[in-house]
Parts: sequence; C-alpha cells; structure tokens
Amino acid sequence: MFGILFFLVVGYIVFKLFIAYSTKQTNQPKTNYKTYNPVNPPVVASSKTKRITAVDNSSFFPDYTIIDIETTGLNYRTDKIIQFAAIRVRDHQIVDSMQVMINPEIPIPPEATKVNGIKDSDVEGLPNFSYYVQSILEFLGDDYIVGHNIHFDKLFLEYHMGESLMNKRIDTLTLARDFYSLRDGYSLSNLYQYFTGEIPQNAHDALYDCKMTHTVFEGMKKDLGEKGRKLNPKAYDVDMIWYHYELPKREFKKPENCKDLPLYKQHIVFTGKIPDMTRRQAIQAVFDNGGDYGNQIRQKTTMIVVGEYQNDSTIEIAKTGLTPDQNIKIIDANEFKDIVGWIHANSV
Repeated sequence: MFGILFFLVVGYIVFKLFIAYSTKQTNQPKTNYKTYNPVNPPVVASSKTKRITAVDNSSFFPDYTIIDIETTGLNYRTDKIIQFAAIRVRDHQIVDSMQVMINPEIPIPPEATKVNGIKDSDVEGLPNFSYYVQSILEFLGDDYIVGHNIHFDKLFLEYHMGESLMNKRIDTLTLARDFYSLRDGYSLSNLYQYFTGEIPQNAHDALYDCKMTHTVFEGMKKDLGEKGRKLNPKAYDVDMIWYHYELPKREFKKPENCKDLPLYKQHIVFTGKIPDMTRRQAIQAVFDNGGDYGNQIRQKTTMIVVGEYQNDSTIEIAKTGLTPDQNIKIIDANEFKDIVGWIHANSV
C-alpha cells in the first residue's frame, strides 16, 4: 500500500514538472534563424519614419541662358574681359551657343594666363569688348541668366557695358550652398565631378564652363527631385543686388542751364527695366532734362521710376524714405518717358 502511494506522489510531481516546462517553452519568443544577424540586426521601420516621395522639378526654370567670362583679373574696374560665352537652353536642352575672344587692349598678366590659358597672341588683332556689346545683349534677350557665382560675371559685364543688365539671374553656387554639404567645396569643377563622376578636362574655358554649369544646374534639379525636394521658382525669382557702383558721371553730359528743365534738382533712381530704353539711355535722359541719377536710394533721392521686373524692396524703401521727412515721388516708366519726351524712334 505504501509503495503504491509512493509511485502516485512521484508521478504527480513528474507530471507537474512536465506541465511547467511545456508552458515555459510555449511563452519563449521565437527566433528566426534565417534572418537574424547579431552583428547587423534588422532595422525595424518606425511609424514616424518619413517615406521619400520623388517630385518633379521640370517646371523650375526650363528656359534660360547660361553665361561665363574669362578676365585679366578680379577687379572689375581695372581688369578686362578677354572671353565671353553663353548657351541658350530651351526645355532644359542646349539649343544655341555663342563664344567670342576679346582684345583687352592691355597685356594679359601671366597669372591670368595660368588660370585660363589665354595669351596675348590669342587676342592680338581682335576687336575690343565694345564691339561685341550689342551681340551679347541680343543673345541674352529677356532670358533669365544662369551662372556659377554669376554676380561676378554680371558685375564685369555691366561695368564695361556702361549699363545695367535687366535680366533676372540664378546662381548655381547659391543653390549648391542651399542644398548640399560638400567636403571639397563648391567650385564648378567640384560640383561637376559630384554630379557626373568625371574630372573636367577644360575648366576655365568660357564655353566649356557654360556647359559644365548646364550639367550642374540640371543635375541639381533632378537629384533634389529624387530626394523629394521641390524647388520653388518664386524663391529664386529675385534680382539681388550684391554690388553697388555708380556709372561714371563724367560719361553723361548735362545742359549748362538746367533751371527750366523738368527734372531740375531731381535725384532719380530706377528699379526695373524701362521699355524701349537701355539703362544708359534712361540715365542720359535724366541728365538731358536737368536731373541727377543714383543707383540706389539715398537721402537726396526725390523720385523713383518703376519699370518692368522691378525690385519690390526698393519700392518699399521709396514709400517710407530713409528719413521721416523724405518724400520720394514714385512714377512708372511711361510717365518718365513722357517727362523726358522719349519716343521709340530715339532708340533706333
């Protein structure tokens, strides 16, 4: 009897141990030995992780003209332009180009030749810059102009043309700095290599640099679109003034007796393009009518002429003036042309 009781107790204990072991195995998390990697564990997607959705940047300036220049140095007042190039782009594709070599009428410094490879013998006997001004303006037309550090090119061109370029502009250097962090810097050559994987073969030739700029500009639009970054044209649809300089007033003649002229004692600033007039013609019209001209609003400014593609910030400054007692009259381009007696025939 005692033996039977002993076996029943042992059997009950064994049964309880079996049940406890089975329950523990059931509650253990299952390991997938086919996918688990203790060195590189699988990444579990978080519900907060943003999924990148590609966007279309094809509407971000599909039509434009790229420009580039080579010069004898970096000072726009004392150095000269020795090469100009431009390429016209329509629907993102190059459709036309222009390139000219220019006689600076001064010796080309060796340090400039070392950069761009242009020697005195390359430009000997060629026309100077003034010969090409009209052709350059006709090629640019009303296009947006694109360039790498374009403010440098625009400053040189405007100073040696003697008038302002009214084309709005886009700077690929600014775009690159806005959206990329590049260890090797933002030179055009570095950006070209970044987007193509190729080393530039002829950098600092104006036309070649234009083509590199086209590759970089279009490359940025595509790359940023694939990364879900939508480019907004309005964010770059501005005419930023990076440099301020006055056209030499000695180049403009004023009548001897100005008291009876309509713009006598008026200090005038332009914002935007005056239809049918170059900036030089508009400035000369101011002097012809007894007025004075400035490239930015000052305390002596009395009038601002608003043309096409105007700078809104300049207009806002004109509305308030620089001092509480300053009263600036704001007129449009047509009223200005009526005051100075301008007719389209004058520009032909």
